[in-house]
Amino acid sequence: MKKIIIVLLFLFVSICSKTQPFSLDTSFNTTCPAVEPLFQTNRVLGVVQEISGTLLIYGKLRSLSFPYVNSFRNDYYGNLLHSWNFNTTSSFPIETIKYKDSIYYAYTSDIILKLNDTGFPDTTWSNNTERCFTWFNEKPVDYYIFPDHRMLLTGRYRFNPYPGPYTFRYFLRLNSDGKLDTTFKHSTNGHVYKITKYNNHQFLLGGYFTLYDTVSTRNICRIDTAGNIDTSFHSIFVSYQNPLTPPFHSPEYVQDDGKIIVIGTFKIQNCPDTLQMIRLNPDGSLDSTFNNFNNVPYIYMNGRRNCINTVCKTTDGGYLIGGQIDIYQGYARKHIVKTDANGYIDTNYFYNGGVDSSFYPTDLFVSKIEPAPGGQYYVMGCFRRYCGQLVPPIIRINSITHGVNDLTKPGVYFLAYPNPATTQLTFKFTQTRQNARLQIYNLMGQLIETRDILPDIQELILSITPYKPGIYLARIVHENGNTETCRFVVGR
Repeated sequence: MKKIIIVLLFLFVSICSKTQPFSLDTSFNTTCPAVEPLFQTNRVLGVVQEISGTLLIYGKLRSLSFPYVNSFRNDYYGNLLHSWNFNTTSSFPIETIKYKDSIYYAYTSDIILKLNDTGFPDTTWSNNTERCFTWFNEKPVDYYIFPDHRMLLTGRYRFNPYPGPYTFRYFLRLNSDGKLDTTFKHSTNGHVYKITKYNNHQFLLGGYFTLYDTVSTRNICRIDTAGNIDTSFHSIFVSYQNPLTPPFHSPEYVQDDGKIIVIGTFKIQNCPDTLQMIRLNPDGSLDSTFNNFNNVPYIYMNGRRNCINTVCKTTDGGYLIGGQIDIYQGYARKHIVKTDANGYIDTNYFYNGGVDSSFYPTDLFVSKIEPAPGGQYYVMGCFRRYCGQLVPPIIRINSITHGVNDLTKPGVYFLAYPNPATTQLTFKFTQTRQNARLQIYNLMGQLIETRDILPDIQELILSITPYKPGIYLARIVHENGNTETCRFVVGR
């Protein structure tokens, strides 16, 4: 009788949970020595999802115990790990961290630091000896790291020595040792805000410029890996001046069909309105199937301007939109919005919730939304509540389907069952793939076991008798570099 009651209770909870798309994942509750409610302006600007399943969280955080913390490492469930040196001396936030091959590149305080896997700087990397960094850098810096650790870098730079008047460069390339690549001669005549990988051979640049080298381009262009411009891509943007809100063009997301979501503050040809999100065709023309003209109104509300900061694809083909958003397509929202695949608001979600704060309502925003393993999403920014519940400034929310191992979910390559398991675990592979490798990690990020998976293998049985009871992460690394992750529980 007791077992029947437990089973019925489990089914009831499961059914109820599936009726709550984008509900808060309460198993994730990040702990950091600097996340305390006293400081309402704590903000998380990004997260690096490491191969081991651990999370490197960065931004600007403070508490009574630690005046400044700009980065820290958590396990998958938010427990603080002491394997990362969180800086407690600098008041500057870390704006971006990108990593490759266990090497981290962090942008903070007008400088890029090369860090090892424990967060300590590599003093042999001399990236700031060749140049004077940004001139009171009022614009964002972005960078892309090549497999050989060369780097494309944006910003505003002047060099010593320089003859006569100041000469700035807004786009350059560094060698793997951090020194300026003098063979890279390409540049723009204005700021580049965003570098977005378009495919394996091309990048999109977005910013506020009218020339790339000598080619007229108007704020966005596409280049190859050597820096040569793609003249088949044509910009529809119009240059204009607005001292209060300067134009901003950010190619934020590239769809599988090559279409491009652009966010920012901008104007386009044959349209007098200021827009904040549009979709372009692969050749740069406007995609008329997308809702380009009725997104976030270009107005100030509650002491701040409505704006879009981030776009994330959802498992149903739509988008999650985050930023400073009080109104979206005429509907009241709290800084997070769900749309369909063509940009029209889905009114079934976030109509009665979102992120908010009881303090500092003018400094409240979603900075980034990123996909998490199993169809979930990380939402981060400057906020203290999600749907009325007190939360830290980074949360994990469930997907529309609310399931980690759902066979019908697009992009899921495998599932693990039974879960929890006691003696063995079966991995079932659900989609065609190339060669792959299965990696098992514990929540401390330690690699426990690896198995090679050939394309014709549809099922793999793993003995977990030697595993200690607890939570583990299974990760599939495909030959093309794509990954898929799920979690499982070992019980006794």
